[in-house]
Formats: sequence, C-alpha cells, structure tokens
Amino acid sequence: MSDTVRRYGIAVLASGAGLGVVFLLGRILPFEPFLLFAVPVALTSRYAGRGPTALTVVLSALGIEATLILSMGRFRFSVGDLWVHAALFAIVAWAIDSTTEALRKARRDAERTASHLEELNVELEQQMDQVQMLSEDLQRANRSLAAARDVAEEASRAREEMLAVVAHDLRNPLNAVMMTTQLFADTEPSGQKRDQLLGVILRSARRMNRLIEDLLEVVRQDSGKMNLDVDEISVASLLAQTAEMFQTTAAENGISLRVEETPPGLTVKGDSERIMQVLGNLVGNGLKFVPRGGSVVLKCELKGDEAIFSVADSGPGIAGEDLDRLFEKFWQRRRTDKRGVGLGLAIARGIVEAHGGRIWVESRIGDGSTFYFTLPAVSQRREDHLQSANTFAKESALWT
Repeated sequence: MSDTVRRYGIAVLASGAGLGVVFLLGRILPFEPFLLFAVPVALTSRYAGRGPTALTVVLSALGIEATLILSMGRFRFSVGDLWVHAALFAIVAWAIDSTTEALRKARRDAERTASHLEELNVELEQQMDQVQMLSEDLQRANRSLAAARDVAEEASRAREEMLAVVAHDLRNPLNAVMMTTQLFADTEPSGQKRDQLLGVILRSARRMNRLIEDLLEVVRQDSGKMNLDVDEISVASLLAQTAEMFQTTAAENGISLRVEETPPGLTVKGDSERIMQVLGNLVGNGLKFVPRGGSVVLKCELKGDEAIFSVADSGPGIAGEDLDRLFEKFWQRRRTDKRGVGLGLAIARGIVEAHGGRIWVESRIGDGSTFYFTLPAVSQRREDHLQSANTFAKESALWT
C-alpha cells in the first residue's frame, strides 16, 4: 500500500467514523452534535496532511447533510443557514488544519534543531577530545621541557664545577712552576738546591700533563674515538707490573702491596696499556686513602669465560649512598678533597666497558673497599687440555 492511498484512506475512515458517531448521538441528544465532525478533521490534519484533510472537510459537510436527511427526512435549516453553518464549519476546519500544520512544522523545526544540536554536541565532544589530547601533549611537552631544563642546568653546574676543579688543579702546579722558575732567575741556585727546584718543576709538569691527558681521555670516550689494541695478555704479568710500579710509593707510605696467586696460564683479551691504566688507577686510589700500616691486595679469578680482577684495600670504606656515584665524571665525596679531579674511575669504567666488561665496587664504612672489573678470558690451561685431548684422539685412531 502506497503512502498516498494510506493517507486518503485515513481521511475516508475518519469521516465515516465521525458520521456514525454524530448520527447515533443525534438520536439521543436534543440537538445534532455536528461539532464532532471537527474531530476527524483534526485527526486527518494531524496524521494525513492537508490533501486528505480537505477531503475530510468535504466528506464531513456531506455527512452533515446526510445526518439531517436521515434524521428528519428533510432539511431543518434553510439553504442560507446551511451555507452559513457550512462556512463556519469550514472556518473551524481551516483553523484546526492551520494550527495542526503549524504544530507539525514547529515539530519538524524542533526535530531539525535537535538533530543539529546533537551534531553540534558530537562535534563539540570531538573538539573536547582534541583539546584534551592537546592538553596532554602540552603537559608532556612541559614535562620534557622541564626535564631538558634540569639536564641543561645540571650540565651547566657540572661544567662550572669542572672548570673550577680544572682551574684549581692546573693553577697550583702552574704557580709552583712559575715560583720555581722565578727562584732560578733570581738566585741562580746550584748543586742540591738546583736539583730540588728542578724536581718541583718536573713533578708539577707531570701533574698538569696527567690532568690534560685525563681530560682528553674523557673526550675520546664520550666521542667513541677510543682505540684498543687487543691482544692476549698474561694476567700474572699485568698484576706483577702494576705492583712493581707502585711498590716504592706503598713502601714510603708504610702500606703493604701484594699480589695473590692467579690461575696458571690465565690470559685475557684486551689492550695491555689500557688495562694497566685501569689497574693503576684502582691501586693508586687505594694507596691514597689507606692509612699507614694498611694493605692493598691485587687478585684475579676465572669464572666461566670471564676473568674477574679485584683490588681490595683496608681503607676507611665508602658510604652506601656514594657507591652509585663513584664512577661519575668529576664527582668527589668531599669537595675539599684535592687528591684528584674525579676522572680516574670514570675513565676506568669507559675502558672496561670498551672491552665488553663490567666494573663495580663493594664497600662498607670501616671495612675497606674492593673494586672489581671483568675482561674476556682465555685460559691457557684449557687450551693445553684441549690440545692434549686432540693429540690423544689422533694417536688412538692410529693405534686402532
């Protein structure tokens, strides 16, 4: 059934129903309730539209005439009265239809407005989501900027501290060289005094050169330009050379420096000069802080495919909160401690890590400190065993 047929069908049904109701009530009431024909007009106007409403008005007018004929067998009104009533009914019907159409239009407008508002609400929610995302991005950016600012401030502080430390450690030996040179110029010393002054100049120059070398080493490590001359090195030889290098200093300070026995034939893969630099740094630090009568012990053990070096001292120990910072550049437990610039352990860590090893420290206040680092190991004994086994297998094959 098409929509047009349905709507006009409503008009016909409503008009017929109105006629039936008016006819029945006209037999009961002392007057004809023709006003009830306005109901089908209102219903048709509400649900069927203007075309079916016009049809309902015509059918209702015919229904009024039919009611008069059926109830009285004749017209009770004159033709003029009938036209007046018909006109009034048409006006009422027009008013009902106009009002209904206005209400229908208002409802359509309201629905369109509601739909538009719903679309605006959806768009607003999307914009709010975007604003929320932008806000979160802005917060993250602010946090990143704050973190970057903190890093920059920390770098600035570190640079200022580095410049202060370097300036201090260069100024002292430079002043010593200048003063000693001035004494040479003023007094022209000879003999033992001359040798003493030359010794001061030489020691000051070495100290300045050591500081410059340390700074260059840090720069090389940070830029990834540290070169390694890797070879197989005897562990026993490394430890013996290190102990020999520091024996005089240890004896002058009344400190026992010894090397524990290493596994026979144990060798490591690495740059001998760099590894000696690490061992020298660790032993030198131990001799700085161990009191007279103390000890520094060098040792190396084989565990799996790693050689674990250790330098243990009987010094005052290190506080737990300082252990994680020992290997930072320019860090010193006490700023007033001028026995170094805080680069040695940082350089040692860079060298060990460049070899693929690890470095760490274990210490407690009052119990001394032990520094460890690892290097890739090559056990000569293991190679000898393997060679012997291969030789035995070949000889057994010949016997069979």
